[in-house]
Amino acid sequence: MNRTYTEHREGYIDVEEQDNLRMSNCSGAIKFRNNKRKSKLKAVLKGITFVFIASVSGGVTAAIIVDTKAESSVVGPTYNSPGSIYLSDPYPVSSVIPKNSVNNVAETVTPAVVGISHNADDFSGNTTSKFSGSGVVFDSNGYIVTNYHVIQGAEKIMVKLPFNTATPYEAKVVGVDKTWDIAVIKIDAKGLPAARFGQSSKVRQGDMAIAIGNPLGEEYGGTVTTGVVSATGRKLKVKNDETGQEMIYKVLQTDAPIYPGSSGGPLCNEAGEVIGLVSLNASQSFVNGMGFAISIDEVKKVIQAIQENREIERPSFGIEGGTAENVGENGVNGVYVTNVLDGSGADAAGIKYMDIILEVNGKKINTKEDFENLEENFQIGTIVKCKVWRDGTTFEVDVKITKLQ
Repeated sequence: MNRTYTEHREGYIDVEEQDNLRMSNCSGAIKFRNNKRKSKLKAVLKGITFVFIASVSGGVTAAIIVDTKAESSVVGPTYNSPGSIYLSDPYPVSSVIPKNSVNNVAETVTPAVVGISHNADDFSGNTTSKFSGSGVVFDSNGYIVTNYHVIQGAEKIMVKLPFNTATPYEAKVVGVDKTWDIAVIKIDAKGLPAARFGQSSKVRQGDMAIAIGNPLGEEYGGTVTTGVVSATGRKLKVKNDETGQEMIYKVLQTDAPIYPGSSGGPLCNEAGEVIGLVSLNASQSFVNGMGFAISIDEVKKVIQAIQENREIERPSFGIEGGTAENVGENGVNGVYVTNVLDGSGADAAGIKYMDIILEVNGKKINTKEDFENLEENFQIGTIVKCKVWRDGTTFEVDVKITKLQ
């Protein structure tokens, strides 16, 4: 609303106030009329001001209380005077971490993994024998399986149970299979934790592999390493130090680190089943990152034969060789002979060095692997017909399958 002002002896005043003044002069006293709208406006402003001040005060008070409580509950960073070394995380973190498969396997299998030595002093002194190795308890009555080379030539075999500071047990040899580098020994103990054997035939490339052993002796007992199964069904040729004969191992390949002293220990899957027996004998000729374990299916066969006091007889054609590709004018393929074993069926049949085996019982041989797969299924004492290539000439011979010596 527009207001009109007029001149007065005291200055300029509002016209409405001037009218009021005149009305008051009639009674002989000067009185101003209160403006109700201005009074209401002032009251509203006072209320808003009060609410604003109260809100600010409450917020500040709450912030101080929260900050005080936070300081009492949050663990601040700790420093080690006078170097001011940071010691802990500024925020509280839960110390409970859920178990993974490796934790579970380690807890389940490690109690069944023992240390084996030629010398009792290795487990009570500070020295470590180069013959130290590992073993797996497979029967709670004290039966242990390990590699033959771990106990080879030992006059006394000592076994140290895991987490046991008592005197080690002296073990006796139950039986050995030098061909497969496997030995079964026994200690006088009962109620031992025993490992559970799996089936290596069901192992897949890429499965997790967990190795447990005693590298470098007792001090590092129960060491766990992990990796994957790099390959299955590998066949490795390893020379026997005693006989000089080369033997073929059927093994699992893994990238789990394998150290000296871990020979004879278990290679496990995620379920805590033993799928192979770690063999440093097979691993030591290869580069780091390639470890091998004897197939547990083969180990079980050997254990059963030893327990039944019988020898495992393996069939043999009687040759050693390699894959021949595109040899001669006609480009023949097969297996060329690098060595003929004395007294074998191949020797008796007249097969010679550098002959090439083309067919066996009518089946074409293209690679060394083809021949080895057939040889596994041969029966001792049977006759197989072979087609052989020699210096451009092809002929047939009969070979009697004999026992692998």
